[in-house]
Parts: sequence; structure tokens; C-alpha cells
Amino acid sequence: MKRFFLFLLFLILFFNFSCKKQNKIIVKNIDGVQVIFNPKNPVYIEGIPNKLTLKEELTIGGENKEEYIFSRIIDIAVDDMERIYAADAREGHIKIFDKNGNYIKTIGKKGKGPGEFYFIFSLQITPKNELVVYDIGNRRVSFFNLNGEFIKSVSSGKVWALRCKIDSKGNFVVTEGVSDPKNSRYELKKFDSNFNLIKVMGQSPYPSPDAFNPFMPFDQWVLTENDYIFYAYPENYEIKIFDPSCKLIKKIVKEYEPVEITEEEKKEAMKRAVFRGIKFAFSKYHSAFQRFSIDDEGRIFVRTWEKTEDGKNYYYNIFDPEGRYIAKIPLKIFPRLWKKGKLYTIEENEEGFPIIKRYKVIWE
Repeated sequence: MKRFFLFLLFLILFFNFSCKKQNKIIVKNIDGVQVIFNPKNPVYIEGIPNKLTLKEELTIGGENKEEYIFSRIIDIAVDDMERIYAADAREGHIKIFDKNGNYIKTIGKKGKGPGEFYFIFSLQITPKNELVVYDIGNRRVSFFNLNGEFIKSVSSGKVWALRCKIDSKGNFVVTEGVSDPKNSRYELKKFDSNFNLIKVMGQSPYPSPDAFNPFMPFDQWVLTENDYIFYAYPENYEIKIFDPSCKLIKKIVKEYEPVEITEEEKKEAMKRAVFRGIKFAFSKYHSAFQRFSIDDEGRIFVRTWEKTEDGKNYYYNIFDPEGRYIAKIPLKIFPRLWKKGKLYTIEENEEGFPIIKRYKVIWE
């Protein structure tokens, strides 16, 4: 009996040791690149807050007034005075609100002339306090001052930019579609201020023309205020970090359990198909994750495919600025913009109309 209890104690100790060993962050230097290997479960790190509370502060939209009605909010930006800029892709204009949500003015209209837009795709505010608008329809980047006065526009020319942001040096970071009979693909590139190529940093495949998989991964990236680029093609759970010179300096890697695509999700995808008669080729599992954002303190919020038990919210994996997996929390919204301890989102009200919300962010 004594030997049995000793053997049982050994098994318990071995199991606990194995669990602790598995739930450990490992940092390695591989070919000059720092790689952070994260386990499946979050790791508690003393002194690092890992509990998030969001307190709703402001809602813009949903009122029965033209100034507060949106058709399709494609992107938002916030300046240092906390004024909010909302780009409406369908209407072809940008509305400006003060920090209390009061309407100030509208910039632009549908068109091809200076200061006009065909299809706005993104907004940002530069360190020079310029509002930069990428218009994918007119293939150009337009610059305004923060009062909405037009300054200039730069044509992307032959560059088929699907996404476009500008860094503090005036360079453009772009996802470009490259048509090639042998290897059509998307590429993450950096161009100078005249759209001359500086560097290609990543690539991902086009959807197959023979059979469409609506759940295939798509590349995504975030340009930070200090000109670092976080890039991922979530075929695997890996986020690459490039410094301002486009040098790969770090990788954040995490173990994960693939989430299987349900029959309901497949049926819903087929209902949403734009083209009739399309042939589908569904994968068995979702990609490693959906997308990610980075807050103003450098935390990375990765939206997974794992849902809460009621099926209403997705779980987010949260990494600290060092790339360490510190928390897993459910959120009902996708974080669009972080600034001065506030979170700005694009949501829908109960009637299904687009609105903007601002939350106070509390970590403990």
C-alpha cells in the first residue's frame, strides 16, 4: 500500500511539473530574429495587469437627424483633441464630431475632383496633424488639415493598393494585389512618397478561381505610430514584426486548437455569395485566428474563432508589448482604434444602423 501511495504521489508531481513546463513562454533567437513561443493557456506574469474592463462613455449615431445618420462606416480616426472622424464609404464623405459627440462638419462628397471620394477605404491622422484618406475607387491618397481643408492628393498609379497607410516619414505601407498567371497573390509592400517600391515584406495567395473557400485566411497588418509593422497571414498562429527599415526583428508564435467550421457557417457563407453558381471548397477548420489590433500601450488583441458558450462573443488572446500571452477574454466588439486610454468601435444599434462607440479602458 505504501508503495502504491508513493507511486501515486510521483504521478501527481510529474503531472503538475509537466503542466507547468507546457504552460511556459520560451524566447529564442533564430537567425537574428527573436521568437516568442507562447503556450495554449495564458501565463500570469507578476506586475502585468491581465483583467480588462470597458466602460461605455459615448455613442454617435442612431438619431433621427441627418448629421448623425451613417450608411456604412468604413473607418474612424481620432485626433489629439479627441475629435472623431467617421468615413462613410457609401455616401463618399467624412463627418467630424467633437469629443462629446456633437456634429461639427462634413468633408467631401462623391466624385473624382480634388477633395472628393469614390470609395473611401481607410483614414488616419499623421504626426503632422494631417488627415490622410485612402480612396481605393480613385486610386489615390488625399491629405486634409484637421479642419477638413483639402491640401493635396497622391496617385497610387499602377499600384493596385487594397489597403494603404502612411508612416511618419511619408512612406506608404500597402497590401497590393499582384496578378500573375502562375502565382497571383497579395503582397505587403512599402513604397516611398512617390510610390516607388522600397521593400516587399510578405505575401499570401489569391482565392482559387476554380473553387472558392470563404473561410480561407487573409493577410492583415497594423502600422504603429513608431513605424513598426505587425504582419500576419493566419494560416499559422504567427505574427511578424518589422522595424521601420522593414527588417524582420521578432515573431510571436502561439500554440492553439483549430476550430472546426460548422455546417451552419457553411450555409450562411453560401447565402452571402455575391455570384450565383459559384463552386465552393470549404476547409475543415478556420484559420489560426481572425484578425488583430494593437492598443496605445502596445498590447496585441487577437480575435480567435473560439466563441463563448452562448455563441454571442468571440474570445480574444491578449499579448503584452513583449509578445507574451497574458490573458484570454470574451468581447462582443472588435477594437478598431485605441487612443489615450479609450477604445473606439464601429457597431450596430438594435435597429441595425451603424454607430460609433467610445469606451474607457481599465486594466487591473
